[in-house]
Amino acid sequence: PEPSQCHFHFLFDFSITVRTTEERIAVLEFASYVYGSSLQVTSGDAREMMNINPHLHYVVPSEGSNIWFDNMVIPKAARNKKAAYEFINFMLDPQNAAQNAQYVGYATPNKAAKKELPKKITDDKAFYPPETTMKHLQVYRDLPLRVLGEYNDLFLEFKMFAK
Repeated sequence: PEPSQCHFHFLFDFSITVRTTEERIAVLEFASYVYGSSLQVTSGDAREMMNINPHLHYVVPSEGSNIWFDNMVIPKAARNKKAAYEFINFMLDPQNAAQNAQYVGYATPNKAAKKELPKKITDDKAFYPPETTMKHLQVYRDLPLRVLGEYNDLFLEFKMFAK
């Protein structure tokens, strides 16, 4: 495959093939050496790895990037929908949502929970980017192969001229 395809598949296979934080750090360091640039990881993985290796950095480009979020859903065939609603409401409680955000390392969209977090966390612009950065973020969608090819071509072009 073309280098851009290798990199593209590497990004999406990363969370499937690498299990421990130490393995993630090793893969990131190796890939950074091979590709000579940064790699995409989730904020939760980044926070965990940065706690072990302070030489790693998590950056959200102000020019734009993707934005992701976890979702909770109740399957149509759920046997205990009442318990599912209770669990979701439990997780939405500001104190619980704040505790969860601290545990998983993801930023919380829950404004009341954000107020419960230590200022050291909410002031971290990498994990809580300013609105000027947020307006340039987009949700990834299932894209047709033609568009994925365009992304790969643009990334390869960027890689060729970034040095």
